[in-house]
Amino acid sequence: MPQRVGVIGGGVAGLACARRLLELGADVVVFDTGKRAPGGRASSRVWHSALPADHAAQLCVASTPQFARLLEQLEAGGAITRYTGRLGTLAAPAAAGEAARFAAIDDGRPRFHGVKGMASFIGALAGGIDVRQDIWVPPSSGLRKLSDGAWEVREKARHRFDAIVIAHNGKCAARLTTPSAAQPARALHALLRVRFGARLRAARAGEGAMQLNSIYSLLFELPRDVLPSAIGDAVFVKGERSLRWLSNNAVKYAARDEPTHVWTALSSGEFGAAHKQPQEQLEGTEAEREISGLLLEAVERATGMQPGDVSQKVLRSKLQLWGAAVPLNRWDSDFVWDAEHAIGAAGDWLSADASVGSSVEAAWLSGVRLAEHVASEAAQRSFGLALGEEGGRFVPVDAGGFGSMDEKLPPPAWVAAPAAVAVPQGRRESSEAPRRKAERLADGGVGAALFLLNVPFDAAEEELQAHMESVAGCGGVTSVRFLYLQDGRPRGLAKVQMASAALATKCIAQLDGMPFRGRELRVRADTPCRS
Repeated sequence: MPQRVGVIGGGVAGLACARRLLELGADVVVFDTGKRAPGGRASSRVWHSALPADHAAQLCVASTPQFARLLEQLEAGGAITRYTGRLGTLAAPAAAGEAARFAAIDDGRPRFHGVKGMASFIGALAGGIDVRQDIWVPPSSGLRKLSDGAWEVREKARHRFDAIVIAHNGKCAARLTTPSAAQPARALHALLRVRFGARLRAARAGEGAMQLNSIYSLLFELPRDVLPSAIGDAVFVKGERSLRWLSNNAVKYAARDEPTHVWTALSSGEFGAAHKQPQEQLEGTEAEREISGLLLEAVERATGMQPGDVSQKVLRSKLQLWGAAVPLNRWDSDFVWDAEHAIGAAGDWLSADASVGSSVEAAWLSGVRLAEHVASEAAQRSFGLALGEEGGRFVPVDAGGFGSMDEKLPPPAWVAAPAAVAVPQGRRESSEAPRRKAERLADGGVGAALFLLNVPFDAAEEELQAHMESVAGCGGVTSVRFLYLQDGRPRGLAKVQMASAALATKCIAQLDGMPFRGRELRVRADTPCRS
């Protein structure tokens, strides 16, 4: 087995893989970007009252004997405890004057949470592991295959490993394994490439790509009795298109009698897509205030309260976007391992068992099973790599209430309508045209999207975005996505989403022909074909 393994990603999958590898005799280092502690989407915050507040993963439940044994061990060790609040579904009122309806979930399966936030669960997994905290492994240059067959991880220092595990997903994970960065990892890169959206795109059997949605998490503090007790303590929200989850952290953490309670609201994927803003550009902005207000209004609608009954009584709040939140499909293999190049992947998007969904359990099982494969004689054989009709497949997953909906959200209020465009003589726009343009803009349509050509193959998306924003007149970049060939090679193309059509127009004028890392960029408006 490999003697020294580098794990990139300190969430549940990465920590589970590292712990099992340690037990089996390997030397392991975990690289994690979290500033305070590892955990990823299973981390928690310490609120102003010094009580914990869970802002992503909320509870753990076991569907397999292996994970059930872990939960029993952690409960006996005092890291986690059973949830004792009222768990259920909350049906939002169908009409004004009706009450929200709570229905208990009573399936006989115990749920667990950390004794001091989900961070306690993570702390138990991370104990004794060499976790390098607040470490950013650059996507374009952080992973290299050396001539002698070893892997090198480059951050502020350089680290040599016999094998690598990619234990996170999203654009950065895909960039780590691009041919320009990690030449041999083409097959793994094909699986790590990701699409984002609230609705799962149709794909033929044996084909497709990982798809993730984006979800907003809002922590908000209220006087204790503002929200009625009849709504339950932790609920999946039904019938409110902006909201999917609402829970009271005070109930979890023995603070029922405190004068204020901290609640967690998790948005729908549709809401996340319609209002998506870069997290690093969110805090303190008008967009943050507007998004928080819209989610609080959704809480009022879901609970049958009047406008302002919640939003005007909030004492403090904290908004966060989980840009790569919940997988909408899964690769039907528990893990991926490329034996020839000693690199693999683990995560909640990898599972051969439909019953575990995209959950904490799925992530843990994936990490453990990858570690056991790597440490066995079977490590000489690749596992789970094949993509296509003769190999593996992406299949829809039960996203725990956070999956697709048929309803479409209206455009976000802060997105201005496109600036007036002169209409040539003899041609008139209908009265509906401004509305349709605003909708296209909110959906990432023609007005605000650009294509950048002649992009250097070894550039990173973050680099290109920073370069654009440094050029006068090119502010307002909301996302940058590189495009790739089927074999994973970069095409030298990038699709850029701007905050408005007016900013996109300015950017074309300022950036077209400007050099970037020795190549002249070509900037074009995204004008999709029309039938």
